[in-house]
Amino acid sequence: MTQRTRTFLDERREALAASTASVNGIAGIEINGAVATLRFVKDTPGPGGVPATALGPSDFIVSGGDRIRGIAVEAVAMNGDDLDLTFTQEGDFSRYTLTIDPALPDFDPILRGINFRFRVHCDTDLDCEADADGPGAPEPEPRLDYLARDFESYRSMMLDRLAVNTPDMTERHPASLEMTLVEWMAALGDELSYKLDKITTEYTLETARLRQSAARHARLVGYQMHNGASARVLANVEVSAANVPLAREDLAFVTRTPRLGAEVVTQDRLAEAHTQGAQIFEPAHDMILRQAHNRIALHHWGDPDAILAQGATEAWVRDPDQNLALAAGDILVLVEERDPATGRSEDADPDHRQAVRLNADPETMEDPLEVISGAPLRVHRISWGPEDALKFTLCVGQRPAGQELAHALGNIVVADHGFTLPVPEELGTAPHRTDPEVPDPALPGPPKALSALDRQRPFAPTLLHKNLTFSAGSFEMGEPLVSAAQVLQVNPAKTTAALHLTSTHEPDSWLPRRDLLAEGPTALVFVPEVAIDGTTTLRFGRGHGDVPSSHGQTPRAEDAFSAHYRVGVGPIGNIGANALAHVAASPLALANVERVSNPLPALGGARRETIDEARQRAPVSFLKQKRAVTLSDYEALLNAHPDVQRAHARKRWLGGWSAIFLSVDRLGSLEVDDGFKTTLLTYLEPFRMMGHDLTIDAPIYVPLNVELKACVDMNHFAEDIAEALEEAFSTGYMRDGQLAFFHPDNVTFSSRIYLSHIYRQAMGIQGVRDVQVLEFRRAASSTSSAIGDGVLTFGPREIPVLANNPNHPDQGKLVILAEGGR
Repeated sequence: MTQRTRTFLDERREALAASTASVNGIAGIEINGAVATLRFVKDTPGPGGVPATALGPSDFIVSGGDRIRGIAVEAVAMNGDDLDLTFTQEGDFSRYTLTIDPALPDFDPILRGINFRFRVHCDTDLDCEADADGPGAPEPEPRLDYLARDFESYRSMMLDRLAVNTPDMTERHPASLEMTLVEWMAALGDELSYKLDKITTEYTLETARLRQSAARHARLVGYQMHNGASARVLANVEVSAANVPLAREDLAFVTRTPRLGAEVVTQDRLAEAHTQGAQIFEPAHDMILRQAHNRIALHHWGDPDAILAQGATEAWVRDPDQNLALAAGDILVLVEERDPATGRSEDADPDHRQAVRLNADPETMEDPLEVISGAPLRVHRISWGPEDALKFTLCVGQRPAGQELAHALGNIVVADHGFTLPVPEELGTAPHRTDPEVPDPALPGPPKALSALDRQRPFAPTLLHKNLTFSAGSFEMGEPLVSAAQVLQVNPAKTTAALHLTSTHEPDSWLPRRDLLAEGPTALVFVPEVAIDGTTTLRFGRGHGDVPSSHGQTPRAEDAFSAHYRVGVGPIGNIGANALAHVAASPLALANVERVSNPLPALGGARRETIDEARQRAPVSFLKQKRAVTLSDYEALLNAHPDVQRAHARKRWLGGWSAIFLSVDRLGSLEVDDGFKTTLLTYLEPFRMMGHDLTIDAPIYVPLNVELKACVDMNHFAEDIAEALEEAFSTGYMRDGQLAFFHPDNVTFSSRIYLSHIYRQAMGIQGVRDVQVLEFRRAASSTSSAIGDGVLTFGPREIPVLANNPNHPDQGKLVILAEGGR
């Protein structure tokens, strides 16, 4: 059956009423139980409004119904211009159709029937006007491209669909309203698809593409990605005044830049140098610079061949004007100024430069054989630790005036790579908490109170400048006195961001942290998260409602933040020697500072860890033992220390608790002094088990007595073979650069000295035809069966030693008998 809309039927009735045709039609029907009142379009209820033929019960046909069917009209009565129809019975709730017999002429074919219901007012909460037949059949699903994931594909898909649904919409101009709406929805779809793809991709470490996501995944298994490190340099600053105290903010050092011109410039030109691509280094400590320390002469005591031998830990410096004020903790750089053979500065070896740090105040005395201005020359004996032992031989012999072979540079300033932005960066304000049920504050009425479920929108500002500086932090000139070599060692895993924030609501600064897991709810901290391209986003603690954040304070609403930070990180800061050429000085320093240089290259600059590196390291990081329970755990931790060759642990019960005694063989046979013990105890503290007291002690050195008898080939001199054998069984290096047999790094705890190895070492020397070991024992033992056993064994704390030093017979003795030869 054809369905007619209400609008069409109303328009049809109006047209019929206005026409002059003698045709009538049904205008409406009212149901009252089993009686219906029928109204017509034209006033008279007859064909064409003419009552010539009255309508009877047989002229009406009732169809439809669900439960009650077969209803008919049993009586017809005039009611003014209307007709009252009485039905045989009352119908059900379904729809019925009343139709005038089609055989009767002069009735409109469309308006000769009408749909009606017997029960208009029903006892239900639903709309009685609703269609009782329920929803119709579902519309066919449109053909959509479910692979559309970006703006262009969404736009094409919607335009194709509009071409089917609304073929009349042919406008495709970009400025039209239709195209604007289509492109707007395509952009929304593109953004939503990106977010869905991002969530799926960043879900695991294996698929993560954002460095922040990889860092968070790695942190879940106890591994922390580092953000690189800024290089560190030792700058030699020359001043023109006797005593110049300066703060770290008074100076900055710049690599050679033609645009700057002068060696000393004002600090307002730093931004210009940074824009030109120059590398900037800023001091890591306050300083007192002295003119006498610009260049310090080394004293030779009148010896033209005086040298500082390799491994030296002390030297003498000249103080003719008595202006030196060296002290423990000062850093000096020993520099070869001229080649000892040619005397030319152009031939000086650039590798003969080394930084040393004084471990004690200098010892002052006079050289009575050198008189200056009627008084003996004043000299100072300076010393440094074994970690800074000289790595080469430095000639300091006497030469004519102005022909020094070497000198020391003072006024050494430790500086880190990075440029502090002169103007704090405004990061905006923290947002209010948000709730979709909260009305617009501009509307009248009381504001809705926030509940515990209301959450504050996250405040995660992004720094405008890239490559935030991560440095080793401030350098302490006092205790503990770390060596100069350690000063230049920068561990990227322990660097901190050179950044702090200030806000309007908090009097203290907000400080950076690697993570917020160990922070309390009131800590003013944040985490700088660095992306692959160097962009830094700040993450704060997040609370909700009246419940504060458990890790780090959440910024208050409307709290304005400013960032004070440095930029510059990575290998680009590893500049070469003599690369620094300009000093940016404050007004206080401008009049006293003359120039700057770096006699040694900068070290420690490292790039930020990549996602691929984290994927390799993080999954196995949790397998690393982070606590020491057994003795082997302590030994493994100490053996992993870069300055320890081998360690031995033993436990003793002291009556109420256990004590762990650790014997350490220091690399290079250096002394296990109090400073080194403190360093190791600090290193072990995070791993130490509760209830274990740790003690570090030195090993027990066992001197050996070895006597060899060698038969020399007739083509060699016996003296040369004896010298070669002494060298092969010494504690140093052989001529080919290999370690000698008794070098400290070749023997350690519980080492076994095999007689066969001694034979092999001796027979490996060219010119030895035969060798016999006459003595092979501990020096403290008058008799030994080691020759018969073929091996010397030692206890877990014992280390064999054979220095063959006549000044120290307690360190072992080697006797070589060479016979034959020329």
